[in-house]
Amino acid sequence: MNAMRGLCTGSHTGLAMAIDQKRALDDFRVADKVIAETSDAASSARKGREELATLLGHAIEETDCVAHQLNLSVQAALLGVADILKKVH
Repeated sequence: MNAMRGLCTGSHTGLAMAIDQKRALDDFRVADKVIAETSDAASSARKGREELATLLGHAIEETDCVAHQLNLSVQAALLGVADILKKVH
């Protein structure tokens, strides 16, 4: 079984990601067990989840990745600190 080979190697549109995910889920024989997906908040990831739900024939709950959101928040805060330090010096 080579489910992960070639996963998301092409376009990162929602449909392309959904097709790749569906292929991997089918290879592992777990497509019928998927009830939720965690991803970043990118529009392509959200669209991919919608497309995957259509391909699977059932709804999929979405959960944003807390680690990704925390990383974005810390990066924004550090940029703010850098701007303040530039003004102080």
